[in-house]
Order: sequence, then structure tokens, then C-alpha cells
Amino acid sequence: GEFVRSKKLLEEATTSFRRFLPSNHRSVVNAIKTYSTCCLRSGDIGCALELSEEVLTMATSSLPADHPQLAMALMDHAEINRKAGGSLDVTISLCKQSVEILKMNLPALATSLATGLHNLGYYQYMKTSYSEALVSFEESVKLRRSLSRSMSDDSLAQTVVMLGNSYMGCGNYDMASMHYRDCLEFWKSSQPYNDKMICDVVLAIAECAMLMAKFEEAAKYYAEARKLLVQTERHSDIVYVCMLLGTCHHHLGQVDKAEESYTETLNMARQLLPPNHRLVREVEAQLHSFWQMKYGGYDSKHLSFQTPQW
Repeated sequence: GEFVRSKKLLEEATTSFRRFLPSNHRSVVNAIKTYSTCCLRSGDIGCALELSEEVLTMATSSLPADHPQLAMALMDHAEINRKAGGSLDVTISLCKQSVEILKMNLPALATSLATGLHNLGYYQYMKTSYSEALVSFEESVKLRRSLSRSMSDDSLAQTVVMLGNSYMGCGNYDMASMHYRDCLEFWKSSQPYNDKMICDVVLAIAECAMLMAKFEEAAKYYAEARKLLVQTERHSDIVYVCMLLGTCHHHLGQVDKAEESYTETLNMARQLLPPNHRLVREVEAQLHSFWQMKYGGYDSKHLSFQTPQW
């Protein structure tokens, strides 16, 4: 409701500024930018995109090619274009132009450049151009570290996570794991304690270990993730992690532990998820396959429901 009211007021203010001031006057540009942001937050993406494009046109026609405000207009339009479902190639091109202008304004705009490089890496990652994303994220991390000297702020940690994700996309699980561990150390020592980020990074480390066939290490981190997840409402994640924990035990030759994990996971899935949920069927198939291997079949008594013991 507040956004609708604000949008109406900003529309009226923008119309008034347009009527009485030159089209490229700072007050007109600022009014249009604020109106565009309000449209974006209220869900009117089409209007936000149209206004953002107008701001960019004004900036392009009235500002020097290396002006910081032009870089900001390009960056804003890139993000709105992405949210509007526009071409990722267009979004990346806009962002690259912004980054090049920001580089012309160093060291004054070093923080803005680090953010721009992160955004560029994110768009490249979304396009699955993982090698290109790696370059952008590495530049951003290097710049952020030169500004803060350590893993001392959340924005740096977020970029390092995306760097890890890009290494994952490139199949370099060892490097990905190294970066995830850096972030895990930071988030475990930061306040307020970010349970969600810690859990997501622990899961990422476990996945890296699993993909490198380091099943003992993977089991350790999946067990840690499970402890964190039981405090949340992420039911499908709890079930999936417990199933993978059973898979780790299976690979390690710990047959009894694997059976215990699979059976508990199935009971848990039936308790926490709808009967037709894909994970319920997946866990059943996994357990049936395991019993086929161990017993040459399975008995219906194995499917008796038990309340999971946390």
C-alpha cells in the first residue's frame, strides 16, 4: 500500500519537474530515478525499465563518457533489464560499460568498481559463462581485499561464495571448497550469527567433497548441515541431506550406518513432506536399491513408520 501511494506521489512530482525544469536538470533526473526505483519495488517492472532507459538516455547525451553518474545509470539499467527478463547479453554489455567507466575513476570509486565487478560476475554466472565469471569475481575479491585487508565484511564474503560457485561450475571442486571454507570461517565468527549462510556454505563444502569422492569428509559436513537444518523449516533440504549422508556411509562400506540413515530418511520424508513429493519417491527408490544390494530384495516390515529421533 505504501509503495502504491509513494508511486502516485512520485509520478506527480516527476510530472511537475518535467514541466518547470530543463529535461536534463539534476532534479528531473533524480525524480525519474526515484520513481523508477519505486516502480521496481512495487512490482511495476515495465514502468521501471522505461524510466531507467530514459535516465540512461539523458546521462549518455549530457555527461562526459567517463562520468561516474553515467556508470551508475548503466549499472542501474543493467539490473532492471535483468529483473524485467531482458537479454542477459544486453545486461552483461551494460554492466561491462559501467565497469570500464568506473575503472577510469580509480581510486575514488574503488568500492563501486568492486560492486560492479561482482554484479558482472553474477550476470556471467547466470549465463553459465563460468570462466568469465571467475575473472570478474577474482577482480572484485582482489579489490575488496585491498580495501579491507581481510575477510572483514559481508560483501566480500558474498563475492567469495560466488567465486566458489564459479569454480564449481568449471569443475574445480578443490578451489571451490577452499573459497567456501574461507567464508565459513568468516560467518562462524561474525555477528549476528547467520545460520542460513553458514548452512548453505557447509552444504557446498559437503557437495565438493562428494564430487571429489572424499566421502568421509562429505559425511562430516552433511552431518553438520543436518544439525543446522533441523532448526529451520527447510524440510526438503533436511530429507535430501540425510539421504546423502546415507550415500556417504554406503560408499565408505558402512553398510549398517547406511541402512540406518536411509530408513530414518524415509520415515522423516513421510513425516515432513507430502506423500507425492519427488523426494519421498527418490528416498524410497534409494532404499529399495540398497536393500536389493544387501538382501536381494526387501520386506514390507522395513517400511514401517517411525518418528525420527533428532
